[in-house]
Amino acid sequence: MTKTSVKPRNILLTMKERNEKNVTFSVAFCLLVAEKENIFLWALDKLKELFFRVDSCPRVVVCDRDVALMSAIRMVFPKAYNLLCRFHIDKNVKEKCKMLVHPRETWDQVMEVWGSVVDCDIVEAFEDRVHALRVVCSPWPVFVDYVMDTWLRPHKEKFVKAWIDKVTHLGNTTSNRVEAAHCSLKRVLQNSMGDLCFCWDSINKMIILQHNAIKASFQKSLHVVGHRFKVTAYK
Repeated sequence: MTKTSVKPRNILLTMKERNEKNVTFSVAFCLLVAEKENIFLWALDKLKELFFRVDSCPRVVVCDRDVALMSAIRMVFPKAYNLLCRFHIDKNVKEKCKMLVHPRETWDQVMEVWGSVVDCDIVEAFEDRVHALRVVCSPWPVFVDYVMDTWLRPHKEKFVKAWIDKVTHLGNTTSNRVEAAHCSLKRVLQNSMGDLCFCWDSINKMIILQHNAIKASFQKSLHVVGHRFKVTAYK
């Protein structure tokens, strides 16, 4: 009998409570033998079967720039808006900036103008922001080519504020929630050498704790009176 390495994947949803605190909860776990398109298709198809109605399927999906996963999302959830994690994009751009931009004192200026492009909230102003980026980064054309060819031209609609704010994402523009939940899962599993029964028992315990925490938060929301109505109207 040969051992096969599998990678646990945590699939999350976000909801709003009555007291308007974001709550993240796991809806499914899957063990993947590899991160390939056909395997992602299988996992997402199984996830889709969990929804009672077709119109209740995810409207927005946030992920990293994994070409195989993005392709699978398009096929399984064709009506879903696929956002790319802004945290990981900024991290990659910053690493590339440190590699290609010199001297070091210019890094902050470059990242600031990059941030102004990402945070552009008006479509008509986007090209002006990009032009400003080109001007500031003109001494480093390789860096400009990187951000244009890797991120802005093919994917601007997936992470630039002017486009992503057209869909209801409830403030979820990064995959940090998934990373945090996955970190919790790895703490429960302890290592990657457990068999299927051990993984099942560990994940089940995690779900029970998560479910109890959500029920407790619901009960609290029924009794705790918030002060949201003291905010100035239309602030």
